[in-house]
Amino acid sequence: NHADAWLTDAGPAQHELSRWMLRYWGAFVRTGRPEVAGQPRWPSYGSGGELMALRPGSASRAISWMRFAVEHRCAFWNRLPGTPR
Repeated sequence: NHADAWLTDAGPAQHELSRWMLRYWGAFVRTGRPEVAGQPRWPSYGSGGELMALRPGSASRAISWMRFAVEHRCAFWNRLPGTPR
């Protein structure tokens, strides 16, 4: 199955991240809140300019929008031709 092809190249940290993402989604479906024991609190949308940065190795954490933009080089990507504005 092509959809599962990434699993063969994913390392232990990516598999762990995948499991945490499934837990977040499961909690969200059950309760309307993506809160999982043993993981940082997921900030509410629009609260204080933070978002959840999902990272492998149990390193997920809330970060500022500005930090996200710097880490992901958003300014660079936004300058590319054809990028929606």
